[in-house]
Amino acid sequence: MKKFQVIENFQAWSYVQDKDKHTNHWHNHSKSASVNFVTYLRPGAAGLQVIDVCPWDGPKVIELEVVEGVMYTMPGWMMHKPATNWSNKARVSINCEFTYDTQIEVNGHKWA
Repeated sequence: MKKFQVIENFQAWSYVQDKDKHTNHWHNHSKSASVNFVTYLRPGAAGLQVIDVCPWDGPKVIELEVVEGVMYTMPGWMMHKPATNWSNKARVSINCEFTYDTQIEVNGHKWA
């Protein structure tokens, strides 16, 4: 993997949701970041949905079961949304994003 340098736009924020307070819509971070991360401090009862844009199978929605403390990493262009947390327990995540100066390739495909 090539070395890269963060060049701008590092941002971090938290997101708290429960069954009464949540905003779940498909989005990406393509206008603000090369890559984004989310870590669940308290996962609640919901997963993370992403759209896999596999060129040979076509796009499909994949639901990931989130695990406390695991960092999920996505290219800024990847469409995703948090699944609705229907639990009475608050779901807490820390999110961050940044832009870097190098394009990463994975198995010959440009990742971000």
